[in-house]
Amino acid sequence: MTAQEKNNPTSKKQKIAKPKFGDLVNDKIIAPNIIQLQVSILKEVKSANICSTEYSSTLEVKIIEILESGSSITNMITKNKKYTFVLNNFIKQKAIEKIKAGKTMTITVKEGLCKNANQSLYEVLGF
Repeated sequence: MTAQEKNNPTSKKQKIAKPKFGDLVNDKIIAPNIIQLQVSILKEVKSANICSTEYSSTLEVKIIEILESGSSITNMITKNKKYTFVLNNFIKQKAIEKIKAGKTMTITVKEGLCKNANQSLYEVLGF
């Protein structure tokens, strides 16, 4: 008991509610190296060299807004800058009708580092 409590016997300790398991749930958690972006599609490029590797299907975009990002992003994407993202065959087949020049859309990308770690490779995970 503190000196103040001894002098004022009518004061009661305030109870602090303990957090419950359900209180700690956060639906907006993003996995590491994942970035969700609002982009404007500039063009689909058939072949591009990224990180000294040739990719047969890529997408050139301009970043409108960075919506969310996970931890461990090494080279963060910059707003209003052009980037080339890699499309794997599954994503390309799934979203071939969605990819049109001039279209604005939300996409999710995963960052992978190049060998020199000064550059990043961004792979499209979903639209």
